[in-house]
Amino acid sequence: MLDNTVNILGRVYAVTPVSDTGQVDTSRTSCCLGFVDHRSREIRVFVGNTERPWRIEDQAETLVHELLHGLLEADILLEDHVLETRREAFVAHLGMLVTDTLTRNGLLNL
Repeated sequence: MLDNTVNILGRVYAVTPVSDTGQVDTSRTSCCLGFVDHRSREIRVFVGNTERPWRIEDQAETLVHELLHGLLEADILLEDHVLETRREAFVAHLGMLVTDTLTRNGLLNL
């Protein structure tokens, strides 16, 4: 499902599945499940491993979450920690809503 590319506002990003959460965002010390690297134009999504299975539904929600980051941050890279925290909460909630809507309407087959 994830081994592909996506076009975000005219910029092509590689979508890379990773099985180690440490490979998702190598600049962080804390674990995250998805990451958009605007400089390399890559979206990395955790897809699970034998120790930590990750359902296809969770992968889809993570991908939608990262696509929303890509859309919202395409032209703006905010560094302020408070703004980052608020943006993350907003994107997490919006990602869940968009994934659910796409699934319920048959636009995302999981």
